[in-house]
Amino acid sequence: MNDQQQELFEQKFAERIARGFPYCGKNSIAVYRKYVIAFIENFSGGRVSDSAFDIILKELLASGDLKPIVFDDKSSEIEKKIADFES
Repeated sequence: MNDQQQELFEQKFAERIARGFPYCGKNSIAVYRKYVIAFIENFSGGRVSDSAFDIILKELLASGDLKPIVFDDKSSEIEKKIADFES
């Protein structure tokens, strides 16, 4: 990537991470970054695009290198126990 492409990459990467990166795995953000850069350099001719980020995320999830963080919402279960206790 040239300097302009690198700057655009940094901007898009920062925006994606700022929106939240609800995935875990060993060095998850660093791995994601490394593979997006490799994809852009080797398969996109240096062109930075949203699809490059999406393709790599999809592939890392499919391979198991990244796993979604699951938030277990037990609020309804807690409300039911409180209601049972109060009655």
